[in-house]
Amino acid sequence: MRNFAIISLPGAVIFLFMIAFNCGDKADPFRSVDDPGFKVTYTDQIKVILDNNCVLCHDSEKQGAERNGAPLDVNLDTYENAVAVAERANIQIQAGTMPPTGGLPTELRALFQQWIDQGLEE
Repeated sequence: MRNFAIISLPGAVIFLFMIAFNCGDKADPFRSVDDPGFKVTYTDQIKVILDNNCVLCHDSEKQGAERNGAPLDVNLDTYENAVAVAERANIQIQAGTMPPTGGLPTELRALFQQWIDQGLEE
């Protein structure tokens, strides 16, 4: 029984070490935009931002009062729609006027800007 405990403790330490140093930034799609190799894509970062902050009103399926005043021609519910209005939406996002609940945090504004600057990749 004593041999089992001796083998298990080093094994557990090695296992935890491997987990801690093998996860890296693969698990974080929102890692620092200061990383020069960081590529912002609609699928990995922007869709989540838009779904959580914009699509409640800017959804092409919604009409009238459901849109809470959002213009009918500004929809952010698909990649194609987001690309079509990205520059226009970015003006409001960077000004902090959208969403109307107080704007996006600085980090998310930076991601949206970087997505545009990098060519609106899907």
